[in-house]
Amino acid sequence: MPHQILSWMDIREDFNESVVLGNGASISVNPSFRYGSLKNHAPRGR
Repeated sequence: MPHQILSWMDIREDFNESVVLGNGASISVNPSFRYGSLKNHAPRGR
């Protein structure tokens, strides 16, 4: 299923009290958030 990628300028008002972090921030917290690791942990059959 394709997902639409939105510009920050178009959605910034929806995130007044939030911090949006990329995958690199998640990986720095815990290496198990690497893409390959997430793929291995994803539910099967979807």
